[in-house]
Amino acid sequence: MSLLLLLVLYAFPLLSLIIGLVGLYRNPSNWRRYLPMCINFVFMGAYAYTPDPSSNEDLIRYFPQIEYIALLPFEEALTYGGRGLIAQNLFFWIFGSLHMIHMVPAISTATVYSIAGYITCDTAERYNAKKYIFIVFLLQLVILPYHSIICNVRNVFGLSIVLLAVYLDLAKGKRSLFVWFCYIFGTLMHLSVAILIVFRIVCILGEKYFEEFVLGQALFATIVFNIYELRSLFSFGGALGNAIQTAIRKLNFYLTSTTHVGAVKYLRQSIFSTRTLMVIGAVLAVLIVWYVIRSKSTFFYDSKSLYVFVSFIAMTTISFHFFMMIPNYWRFAATLYVAIGILFIPLLRNYGRFSFIPKLLLVASILIGPAMLLFQIRLSLGLTNLTGWMFGTLTSNYILVLFDFIKGMASI
Repeated sequence: MSLLLLLVLYAFPLLSLIIGLVGLYRNPSNWRRYLPMCINFVFMGAYAYTPDPSSNEDLIRYFPQIEYIALLPFEEALTYGGRGLIAQNLFFWIFGSLHMIHMVPAISTATVYSIAGYITCDTAERYNAKKYIFIVFLLQLVILPYHSIICNVRNVFGLSIVLLAVYLDLAKGKRSLFVWFCYIFGTLMHLSVAILIVFRIVCILGEKYFEEFVLGQALFATIVFNIYELRSLFSFGGALGNAIQTAIRKLNFYLTSTTHVGAVKYLRQSIFSTRTLMVIGAVLAVLIVWYVIRSKSTFFYDSKSLYVFVSFIAMTTISFHFFMMIPNYWRFAATLYVAIGILFIPLLRNYGRFSFIPKLLLVASILIGPAMLLFQIRLSLGLTNLTGWMFGTLTSNYILVLFDFIKGMASI
């Protein structure tokens, strides 16, 4: 495929998505060529999105914050907020200074989907099962909550970056500077990302004590309430002590608040909703990991610590769903589906050799995809700015982004 043809394809996001998906279906061995075409559409859709001013979407809060941080001196910008989130502040400062605030959700969203696609494709390549790339990545496209990831900006972005570091660490045995950078950058993007760091440390014990860890996460609320009562133990000052105490206070607030706008919306949701499907998917993932760990199957090549790590994310989804009034469960559910290729590729590759139970778990997991697509379509139809967003997505391209970048550089 010539460079000129690629430039033309990338200038039309919908066309690049179609060509990318067809390429992944017909020639999955060339995923390095076709996956970026799909990500091009994801990126442009996020870049073109403008939140409704009357909504309570996170972007309504983030866009003014990005513009404000850009006005601060560099050293002051890095310490903005006093929570040690240097990566977040640097990210905001760079694109705020360039007057390209839409690059923040565009880059964060494209990164999430890129990591999802990379983990799926690389796992398929390692398992010599590249023919399953299309179905798993398509599932990720329809299950991952696109609109929510765009508006969320920081959390799923940071979680996915640390997930990539864990994948490179446990699945490929890499501990390069890039892997360490991902661990550090992701943690400095959002406080909740530290949970994944804890999971990475303890997952090596998960194979032996898997059921105990599952029970511990099932008692999540009780543990948080007790830690909250003992929060003074962490008042040793400094950035670490402040971060721990802030995290404890926020967790307790999330568990108990019924007046926060997110909690009110959560309590009003129908039982049959995206949260139900995501939690069902998380339960299935835990059962699949339990089978992987407790069976003597040789069909799974990766370190069992990696599967335990994925199960911890799934259990966090379940725990947050049942105990938290504010629906933060979805962030970990999204991260679970970023990682889902780790489970699905080996199962699909050896589907005919498994007994009835793992086959049933896999089929049930895949059936969540069409249902989630219907919910995503329904959510999109409810957006007041849907027509403008669609038009912006179809007409945005790398030329427009490059022009905005040059204009931003000229204004510095």
